[in-house]
Amino acid sequence: MPSRTVDSIIARIIEKYEPGATVSYANSSTRVRSSSGKEYFVKTGMPGEKEQFIAEAECLKAIHTAAPGLAPRLLECSVVSKEIADNERDVGKLVWVSEYKSMGSLTDGPARILAKRLAGELHAYKSTKGFGFSVPTFCGPTRQDNGWYDSWEKCYDALIAGLLAKLPSRYTELHSKGEEIRKRVIPALLGPLVIQPVLLHGDLWVEQSGNVGTDSKSGEPVIFDPSSYFGHNEADLALSRIFGGFPSSFLSTYHQIMPKSEPAEQYELRSDLYQLYHYLNHTVLFGHPYPQTKSCILTMPTASVIPDGYTFMNPFTMVSTNAANRFDELVEKMDNRNPDCFDMYIYNDYFNYGTLDIVDKELSTIHTKIIKKKWDEAYALLEGLTAFFDLSGCSWPMIDDGEQTELTDRVYGASLVTVLRALKKENRLSPEHFPSLETILKLATEWSKGMPQSLDYHTVLQGIGKRLFKDKSAETLALEKARVEEWIDGLPKEDRKRVREMIKEQKEEDKELYGKNKKKEWWDNDRAWEDDDDTDLTLSRVWKDYKAHLREYPNVPMRGPMVWDINDWTEVEKAPFLFSNMDV
Repeated sequence: MPSRTVDSIIARIIEKYEPGATVSYANSSTRVRSSSGKEYFVKTGMPGEKEQFIAEAECLKAIHTAAPGLAPRLLECSVVSKEIADNERDVGKLVWVSEYKSMGSLTDGPARILAKRLAGELHAYKSTKGFGFSVPTFCGPTRQDNGWYDSWEKCYDALIAGLLAKLPSRYTELHSKGEEIRKRVIPALLGPLVIQPVLLHGDLWVEQSGNVGTDSKSGEPVIFDPSSYFGHNEADLALSRIFGGFPSSFLSTYHQIMPKSEPAEQYELRSDLYQLYHYLNHTVLFGHPYPQTKSCILTMPTASVIPDGYTFMNPFTMVSTNAANRFDELVEKMDNRNPDCFDMYIYNDYFNYGTLDIVDKELSTIHTKIIKKKWDEAYALLEGLTAFFDLSGCSWPMIDDGEQTELTDRVYGASLVTVLRALKKENRLSPEHFPSLETILKLATEWSKGMPQSLDYHTVLQGIGKRLFKDKSAETLALEKARVEEWIDGLPKEDRKRVREMIKEQKEEDKELYGKNKKKEWWDNDRAWEDDDDTDLTLSRVWKDYKAHLREYPNVPMRGPMVWDINDWTEVEKAPFLFSNMDV
């Protein structure tokens, strides 16, 4: 039993709420009954427990504000001062008084009420400061440092990092996998979420000595012993799935009011990720993993937000793997026509005309696909060719035949617009069907604007871009960021460093160019017009002019064998053009 001094302090606290009442213990040192019949939960603590007392007090205050009556009401949490202490020994001690709830198990009816109150009240109470909490809190004895974060991804990452730092040193495998989850899974699953920071209980479970029950007097659900913070509402549901005890109606009732966050298809993956916190906490608390801990963390998929069949060529350019492979093939062919790669000099424009021959063959293949209305195959080839134009460093537009340069670019632009219009008619011209669509539109726009005598097909591409990408949601922007981060994390260490430097340099260049002004979007053009009836971009007419020019001026080497690929030359044929055989 507590000392008489603390008893008198508790009595005086209760008397503030019940003037003239007397108090006595009710079969427990933590349960006090007043002369009116009301009951209170009381406890005392030593000065070293101050942080824990404050944490629970702040949590209960927040819950009472959000959902009055859902948790026991706090009446007093204070430090015993000299003025109220009856002896020196009690100065600095902590005293706690709150409502006492006599509770039974959570049955179906109260579980439905709890689901409604969580969804409609507690999880609807939002923070204006961000994700986290104002003071450290405790999940069991485990201290959560908290603080405020501007994103849920950062907040949850800090929670997991805190537990990994507390793991016993012998659990090297768990720690290693946990760090991988921090780098890949948390950004992939939580980065794309567009959510508000809402108040959580933080440690919501039922079975045995859990902290959810039913008030035996009122029949209402009660939650207690919180470890609150402001986060994603689904994190409060995850623990209920570990230990069970919640009636099946609980989650179904909850989601009738509060739907699963988008992307809903990742709900189960997010639940696994949120359960991980409690599995790791069990390991920290008891020095050994909960039976499911190792299975949970080691089998957790490193969820990918990069669409299947897609990759990045640099942090700004996502393309299909087919396009990336085609790019590599075209670059290899181009290198095989580059005299510098063979320590040779043939004539000034050999390399550029040789590259143009590659482009002509690729455009002919694309034209065949278009004639056969094989739009997807034509799109894939155009995607690879567009990447080749922009990223390979090819310089074929610098040849001395300006007419051929213009006609080649016209065929490319008309082919691209033809395929895009066909996909639009089939209602498939969207990033959902072609995740790298913005990449090809942007690269092709930049290429067209850089050509000396362009057909101005970029205005059509910008019109499409403005329609599809002008009003990107915060969710879409977060997803794009998460995709880049996932790709970077998968690179070798030295490449990661190089790529991050590339991003940093781009940001500094943009800052220098635009200052405080917003960078102009690639599709932003007053002349942007998605005109589906523009006859200037009719492929059949442009193709006819292009082929007529090639018949009159065939693209064949002026010196050496009549093949562009130098790998196909014999050593005898190469000899006259080698630097080593030339007089300096």
